[in-house]
Amino acid sequence: MKKSLATDWALVPTFVLTTATGMALHAAAHTGNHDCWHDMAVCHVVASAAFTAAVAAHIWFHRRWYRRIMAHGANRRTLPTAVVTAMFAATALSGLALLGIDGPGTHAGLWHYGAGLAASVAVACHAARRMGTLIKASGSKRRP
Repeated sequence: MKKSLATDWALVPTFVLTTATGMALHAAAHTGNHDCWHDMAVCHVVASAAFTAAVAAHIWFHRRWYRRIMAHGANRRTLPTAVVTAMFAATALSGLALLGIDGPGTHAGLWHYGAGLAASVAVACHAARRMGTLIKASGSKRRP
């Protein structure tokens, strides 16, 4: 399997884990149990680090596409992907900023949660639109 294809497939479970642990982390903050919140925070950080690494590799494999966008600008066809990229970057950067903030229920944490929900919807739509191509590229080729 090509490295770019393996990276694209790695995005699926890491995205699901990141989204699920983020929502669970938000729910744990409402329990008032700091140990539960802390455990979910650790799970979310690990899942998010794996997802961010997969996204970085994905962007690396598609770097020519990004260079073309930078040189010629986004058009109607490329704008949704550019928006997904910007939303992911905002969510990831706000998540990094949260590493220096202690405790649940902060304004920065709620902003990150909202940004994460919006980015999750955008990423899910982005992935759904390309899933057929990914499955087709992963299919075995028959030999006569």
